[in-house]
Amino acid sequence: MGRSFLSVASRAVRTALVGLLGAGFVPLHTGFAQAQSILQNKLIYKAKVDECFYGIGDPKNTPANFQSPCPNGAVSKVNGAYVWGMTESSVSASESYIWFGTVNDYLCQVIQTLFVATNTTPLPFKTSSYVCEFNKSQFPNPGPSAGNFDWRLPQIYRYNLKTPATPPVLATKSNGMLTSGMETHLSQTQGIRSAGSTDKIVFLAGPSGQAGLPYDGSNGPALFANSITLFAFTPAGTPKGSKRLPYTDIRKWVFANGHLYAGVQFPNGTGGVLHWVGTPNAPFSCPQGNLNCDSGFEIVGKTDSEVANLTTLNGRLYATTWGGFNGPFSRKLPLDPSYCPYTTGVIAGSNCLSGLWVSPAFHSTGNGTALSPADSENWKETWHVGQYEPDFATAFSIVGGAVEAYKGQIYWGTMQVPLTGYITHCLLDASIDPKACSLNDATPAGALAALILTVRPTAVFRNNGSVSQPVTESLYGAAKLPKFTATGATSGAWSLVNNNMGGVPPTFGPIGFGNPFNAYSWSSAVYQNRFYIGTFDWSYVAYDGLSALASVLGFDPNSGPLSSTNLQTLLNNYPTTLPTSDDLWKWSETSAFIQALKNQNTSLAFGADLWRFDSATVAAKAESINGLGNPLNYGIRSMVSDTARLWPGTANPMNLKTTPGQPNGGWEFRALTGQPVF
Repeated sequence: MGRSFLSVASRAVRTALVGLLGAGFVPLHTGFAQAQSILQNKLIYKAKVDECFYGIGDPKNTPANFQSPCPNGAVSKVNGAYVWGMTESSVSASESYIWFGTVNDYLCQVIQTLFVATNTTPLPFKTSSYVCEFNKSQFPNPGPSAGNFDWRLPQIYRYNLKTPATPPVLATKSNGMLTSGMETHLSQTQGIRSAGSTDKIVFLAGPSGQAGLPYDGSNGPALFANSITLFAFTPAGTPKGSKRLPYTDIRKWVFANGHLYAGVQFPNGTGGVLHWVGTPNAPFSCPQGNLNCDSGFEIVGKTDSEVANLTTLNGRLYATTWGGFNGPFSRKLPLDPSYCPYTTGVIAGSNCLSGLWVSPAFHSTGNGTALSPADSENWKETWHVGQYEPDFATAFSIVGGAVEAYKGQIYWGTMQVPLTGYITHCLLDASIDPKACSLNDATPAGALAALILTVRPTAVFRNNGSVSQPVTESLYGAAKLPKFTATGATSGAWSLVNNNMGGVPPTFGPIGFGNPFNAYSWSSAVYQNRFYIGTFDWSYVAYDGLSALASVLGFDPNSGPLSSTNLQTLLNNYPTTLPTSDDLWKWSETSAFIQALKNQNTSLAFGADLWRFDSATVAAKAESINGLGNPLNYGIRSMVSDTARLWPGTANPMNLKTTPGQPNGGWEFRALTGQPVF
């Protein structure tokens, strides 16, 4: 997300947080689906307690000072937050490995990134579940933004499927899995977001900064990434080096027709697809005479915004993109929502919104049947979010989620980072909605209306797999959606309108799979002829941490126009107290969200969902709705499969939840199978 965008949007962030807090935000899964599990579920490995927390800003708060048990005056802390990237490398029928990489305290990093980007210094805070020290952290930030932040050294693990009872092996210099150069590069990497492999090479990668300091336990990467770093290994664990490349992000990889591809973001916010053309012995070297190659990779695809997720079908690649607020628009001042520097293959009027793209067909090259640099300008956008979402500002907040080929068709979901619908509304519509977007002019009803009506839980779509005649179907979505329309120079109104697919209802069910807090379709995999989607459910974060975050912003939810009393009165008497038509507030998705806001029951169902399509013709069933058994797992962040098992990796940044016998914080690596789990 560009810093210029966030600078403009900072007031909207603050108003939104106060709106949630004033509402006494306590989410409840009211009437949501019940799990219909068919898989056995086993925890393989979990992030370990690795630090003692003595209090915000204490110099002893580092992994180097860790002792177990923690001494009096300190509490145990687990920094491992996400299994961020994962891949499986099958060398032969009897030799396979899963590699995964992590990121630490990532919820705090996201929060601080938002504040620093808006030229605001966040105040450290602590909830019952996690702590963010921000600039009181003991880890300085040597990158372009001054101050310290909640970073710890990311980890890379290798898990041998031949010996599944043996825990994953952590790559270190001492065990020979990292070289000195790789260790230094790892110390400059935010986390390992990305992983891809063949039967001969494994890559793990993540965003990094310009720091050049050796890791000594006290320094880290830049808070704002301006490059990516790749780490290469043989599948069995021999290090093959690392390399920094001039892209600002890297996400998913796909192995297709014997070739390895990865999606990246260019510095100007547009996207690209890289094709690996190196060799296992020299992974960052280019073939002789290949003038289009840089450090073992050539660009074979270009899109109007960041390539986030990839899959393959019928000899082509498909990609979902992160456009809108994450695209080129956010990197240009003055902000212009129509700005889209790359227009080749773009559907007219998409304005760099997030979308689904398809490559040219694989063809004969000097390196087998694959894509080549000549294909980079010939990708086509087959769908964008504006073809579903009628509210343009809200469409800017929706990005592309997991994508998967299943039963000859392409399935994908959407993602909306919590509060960004409100942010983009106030960024693009502030002049016509001052009652929602101005700290000075906001009214309780206006702010609450904009906050609630811009929430978009994940939607799921399906494409028929045709390039010449693509047809998109809404599987989980809404026939009608809220739209804000100007009624004057400084006024506007919300109304419930048909979606931009002509008001066609979803085939299987409501957005979010019926849960208004399922914000992301975050990961996906096909296992035993069934299709699985893992979500991000943000209900626990909202329940546990928003009041502390509001204090960081300096707001008192107990007084002022956005006070608890004012907003709770509106909620308790909805829909009659809200300034719009009854049909809008009786809309099922709005109703579910408001009922969750109103509820004060603390016996809540938290945790990410795992949804299962048993076939292409029936609705999905919930395999799990409680974080695979740990309600603190708010996301199923990564997922791969083989013939025997489904392997999810979770997101769980609750770094102070370490009490034995209770749900604990820290990422988890799990195995799911239809047969007994070894």
